[in-house]
Amino acid sequence: MAVTNAKTDALFTRSPSRFLLAILIYLGLITIIFRLDEHDFLRQMIDAGSDPNIFLFFLKWWPYALAHHHDPFQLTSLTHPYTYNAAWMTSIPALALLTAPVTYFFGPIASWNILVLGALFLSSFTMFSLTWIITYDLLGALVSGLIFGFSTYQFAELVHINLIFAFPLPLIGLLVTQLHRGVLSKRWFVVSTAMTLAFLAYTSTELLLTYTVSISLFLLIILEWDRRVFLNLLQPYYHELILTLLAAGILTSPLIWYIVRGITVASSSINSPTTYSTDIVNLVVPTQVTALGGNIFAPISAHFSGNATEQTAYIGVVLLGLTSVSLIRESKKSRWVRPIGLAMLVILILSLGPRLHVAGTVTGIPLPWAVFSRLPFLDNVLPARLMLYVWFLLALWIGIWFSLSIGWRTRLIRGVLILVGVSMLIPAASDIYWVRPPLSFTGSHKLAALRSLSGGVVRLPGSPASLPFQDSYLTALLSLASNFHLSATTVPWSYNVYPHDNQLNQWPIELSAGPTNLKPHVVEQVAAFVDAYRDRYVAIYTGNHRWRAQLTLLGWKHFQVGSILVYQVPHILLHEYANYGLIHASVDYYLSALEQVETSLTCYFSKGRSLGTLDPSTMARAACASQRLVNQGDIASNWMANGIWVGTYSGEIAIGMQTTGKVAHAVFTHFHRSSTIYYFDPNPHKEKFNSLPELEEGTYLILLSNKSLRH
Repeated sequence: MAVTNAKTDALFTRSPSRFLLAILIYLGLITIIFRLDEHDFLRQMIDAGSDPNIFLFFLKWWPYALAHHHDPFQLTSLTHPYTYNAAWMTSIPALALLTAPVTYFFGPIASWNILVLGALFLSSFTMFSLTWIITYDLLGALVSGLIFGFSTYQFAELVHINLIFAFPLPLIGLLVTQLHRGVLSKRWFVVSTAMTLAFLAYTSTELLLTYTVSISLFLLIILEWDRRVFLNLLQPYYHELILTLLAAGILTSPLIWYIVRGITVASSSINSPTTYSTDIVNLVVPTQVTALGGNIFAPISAHFSGNATEQTAYIGVVLLGLTSVSLIRESKKSRWVRPIGLAMLVILILSLGPRLHVAGTVTGIPLPWAVFSRLPFLDNVLPARLMLYVWFLLALWIGIWFSLSIGWRTRLIRGVLILVGVSMLIPAASDIYWVRPPLSFTGSHKLAALRSLSGGVVRLPGSPASLPFQDSYLTALLSLASNFHLSATTVPWSYNVYPHDNQLNQWPIELSAGPTNLKPHVVEQVAAFVDAYRDRYVAIYTGNHRWRAQLTLLGWKHFQVGSILVYQVPHILLHEYANYGLIHASVDYYLSALEQVETSLTCYFSKGRSLGTLDPSTMARAACASQRLVNQGDIASNWMANGIWVGTYSGEIAIGMQTTGKVAHAVFTHFHRSSTIYYFDPNPHKEKFNSLPELEEGTYLILLSNKSLRH
């Protein structure tokens, strides 16, 4: 056995070449996996979803707030017009301040990339160091660091920078080991461990909580296994442990103060622990995060609950089998093995959640987490994330098990089996990780336009949902790009549990289930919403055609930044929208549109085209269609896309509009034309009006005299 109890030299002076080798191997693997030479480090970010946008915001917020003498915990830029306690958010102050110089000179995207890659490297290297100092087996330590730092957990959770900074786990284990051996003085142990715990707290309070729970469970297992060993382990270090906790408490006192101030009794968990639980089949069936088998088994993994970022349990048949068999066999030889195996099993069972999941099916079999999920704070822990501690124990054990090999044949067999198991964890191609965010934060003249704005901005959702929206990602980017001049009106993703305004949570602004249509009166509701919260801007993605069409009808001025459209709310009494429809915002739009229609029709008839073939497509072929008429399709599609449609009806030129009766009346009164107006309800049913109905939203068809536009 390679494990030794003798006092050793300082960690890095004993074998510096081995540590240099580990550094080169891990950095080399990171370079290969992410193809760092093929990507723009300043404009592309390692991303597998929209979650990183909120972290980009905080990477700049903390240094900005401190530099401008703001209280960084009192946040308004994401919760306009309210102030929210940032201690109850994943606000990553430690990471933001650590990379503040990079953010200042190169932007938050560069900081994000450095942090992601650094998290993987530090997790690998600290795990290597811990295993090396226990076993003094180079290959075993390298494999241990590889398994932990490049685990399925790390790559699935890449979007959650606060959760992949897992290096404090092996680092604290390393500090404890060095203290026990007398290599590290008690004073430096207290200082180093307190600083590590503080870093963990300021990075992820969730990790600090689950780390505390896992350590407590491990100590309880040792206590139950052998009380004498438990006392021998802790008794010599009572004073150091107490001093460490006191020092960590002092370092984290601002965070603790704001956490206590923000405690609110929640009626339910932020996210369902049942939804975000480990599926037992995921232990042997990979998701698309993994290269080998990810696509093949996609029909199975697609049924796992939660989402891909929380499906972190894939260990693989080989590593799972090696771990299980080796723990059973070695536990018969050494009593020390049993607590490791038992702790791994207990945490794995807890990660399965309140109910057993099998291939996406939630069974009725209750599990221990059903009890834990009812405890304060733990009710908001996602059980699937406990797999981090399973990976930690598994990586440590595999390294120790390899070091126990006697004879080159045994080492060769074990080494080959481990390498096969590790190869099954290779992540999918790096191309799926590198993306360009909706906004660029370097070299864009559009950012100057954003920074000239001020006030609240609200995001309209792009999929069926209701306001306020549970994600603030788009508006977080806008606030960041505007140097925090813009503030988002939204309930950030975790605040449906800790609402700062019940009224805000109950606004009845909803999208319909249809692919193109919005529910009636939704635009008036949006206008009333922005008026109630004094927002001055509305933001949507450029591909959000439903909202784009409706905001076009409003006639609001807008500009594009990246793939985001920012609409400016007119300086009028916005509450008037809710009172009598869209007239103030849309009359100008229709006047402008009809002028273009007139020009297009004059062009069309001047080329000898007939009335019978008049529609947007024939006008386009005649090179006479204005930009508002280029879309082709049925009447409803053109109305939704442009707000105006041109064709024929009953032998007359027909101009259709989808708007309120009062707007239609105002538009055609302005033009002083005699016209016949029909109202189509959704069925459709045609009804002729001598006088336009007031306060009625619908589809209007106005028939104009042929001669008035032909001459």
